[in-house]
Amino acid sequence: RADAADSLAAAQGVVQDLAAGIADTQLRDRYLQAARRQVATAPRLTARGLNKRRYDGLTSRECQVAVLIAQGKTNREIAATLSVSNRTVEVHIANMMAKLVFDSRAQIAAWAVTKGLATVTAR
Repeated sequence: RADAADSLAAAQGVVQDLAAGIADTQLRDRYLQAARRQVATAPRLTARGLNKRRYDGLTSRECQVAVLIAQGKTNREIAATLSVSNRTVEVHIANMMAKLVFDSRAQIAAWAVTKGLATVTAR
């Protein structure tokens, strides 16, 4: 998706560059109208989609789990806080590790801090 967005931006930039070389205002406007019909536009992202992009593909629930991990909570404590089963927490953590290509809870905690989801607190 990121590559597609980059390619779309590049294509739109080419259209603008070509239009800038057309001296006649009416002709330039007609060219831009026709070119914009031909070049796709990026789909509008929902709030959910924006959050997934901002947080490296994690869902809002996975981000909540990341915050709780950063706070030093155990799986059992996370499950109680979110009113879910221990198994559900384990699945969220496994999904997060796969999406972020991490292999430890410490990496998830550091990621949460880096993304501004959690703050570092001394114990």
